[in-house]
Amino acid sequence: MDQITLSLMARMKVLQKAISVAEASLAGAPEGHLRVQTCHGSAQYYHYGDSNQSGKGIYLPKSQKRLIRDLAQKDYAKHYLIRAKSELATIERFLDKNNLFSSDRCFSEQAKDRRSQVRPFLIDNETYAEMWEKKTYEENPNHPEDRRFSTKRGELVRSKSEMIFADMFYDLGIPYKYECPLYVKDGGIYHPDFTLLKKSTREVIYHEHFGKADDPAYMQRNMIRLEAYRQIGVYVGKNLIITFETDGTPPDFRELKRCFKQIFLGDE
Repeated sequence: MDQITLSLMARMKVLQKAISVAEASLAGAPEGHLRVQTCHGSAQYYHYGDSNQSGKGIYLPKSQKRLIRDLAQKDYAKHYLIRAKSELATIERFLDKNNLFSSDRCFSEQAKDRRSQVRPFLIDNETYAEMWEKKTYEENPNHPEDRRFSTKRGELVRSKSEMIFADMFYDLGIPYKYECPLYVKDGGIYHPDFTLLKKSTREVIYHEHFGKADDPAYMQRNMIRLEAYRQIGVYVGKNLIITFETDGTPPDFRELKRCFKQIFLGDE
């Protein structure tokens, strides 16, 4: 989904919640509305009844601050609802599924055989992700015998934790590549555990799982790896996610799933 769409959908949720709160506040609001005027630099407050709009209204002394506040809140809520509902209606029209980004879908809606003969000008995010995931790459040639755990997608990975992560990405619909090569400055090649695609922004994010975080030699090798990543612009806080486990402390996959959903799908 396009980032603009995600932002507008998030805005819709905010507006819907605020509208609900504003409408609830009106249900218990006092009758009438508030008029405010300034006299000699001081604010003066007057209470108008719903049926009485003439004259100055009933003067409200400062001792009536609760009523003044409730009437002011009521007037604000009524004005807010007019604008918020108008904004919400505008967003809903824009997000009409029959019209939203229809030009992007022009390529994916064509017959498969025709699509294979076409070079698209612009494609939707789902088609982009499908093409990204299908693009072949040279697999990691090191120790293929260690790849003993089968994922739901049918590939073999090196550890049970990697299998769980791969299946997690598969179930969440996060496109991924396992041990796709990453070329660093000195001409070396690393193979991050997972190369992930954030479909809404088409951003590539790498995931490394350090499964022996209690092994000093193992972590020293990975510190060298992380420095090589940093030199090509891949680092934590930008486009790299690192997870850990030790011999006695397995990953909290339930919590990690929530985190990956929030990062890649925008879900809480």
